[in-house]
Amino acid sequence: MESSPTGNSLVLREEQMSDIEMREAQIVFLELESRWNDERQRSPKLMREVEQAEGRLMRLFMDGWAEHPVMASAWSHYRRMLLRSCGRNKQIRQRCRCLAHDVQRTEDGD
Repeated sequence: MESSPTGNSLVLREEQMSDIEMREAQIVFLELESRWNDERQRSPKLMREVEQAEGRLMRLFMDGWAEHPVMASAWSHYRRMLLRSCGRNKQIRQRCRCLAHDVQRTEDGD
């Protein structure tokens, strides 16, 4: 059975969209987490935004694998690695903020 080029490009496009969505979720989560850490007077609104961004990222991370017992541990390690990789380096943290700002502008239609 031969696969059509159209079918292959559709699968590739879906994979690319999944990758883009995952990267966007990472950026938004890191930006909000960074704002949370920088704030002296943390608002309940910001706390909800961080929780929502983390929930979205976790759902994307566990998509299709949530029933496997090892995924809770995998999520914990992934989250820790993500926060450390962005938090250690000030330049990376600023890059995350710039990327998150660009994503927000795109979502707002600017």
